[in-house]
Amino acid sequence: MLSFRRIAGLIAVLALVVAAPASAKPKPKPKSTVYTAELDCGSGTVTVVSGADMFAPLVERRTGRRYYPVYWSVKVHGHVIKQTKRGGWHGHSIKCSYDDGSAAGTVRVLAFKRHSHHARKHG
Repeated sequence: MLSFRRIAGLIAVLALVVAAPASAKPKPKPKSTVYTAELDCGSGTVTVVSGADMFAPLVERRTGRRYYPVYWSVKVHGHVIKQTKRGGWHGHSIKCSYDDGSAAGTVRVLAFKRHSHHARKHG
């Protein structure tokens, strides 16, 4: 998920945006890249997919369940990357193991909220 390919891609995109003249013709959007990883938050390993944004939800392939990352601590090609979601986060988080083949380490995701229909008052 959090690999040098993504970092290099983001830097390249930023460099193009800054260097592009205002009168330049808009270019078509590049195809989005999908990353597949193994995630274990204590209930067993699940396969998740994500895009290039490291704080976008990690989506479980089988069920569609979403995991919302708020902190990363991974090692990518010998380099440790630690990154906290901008603005921090509120609420309880769960530490999960993460491995996408390039990046491996831990990610903290927001704790799942359990909704109970029994607690609601219908009136």
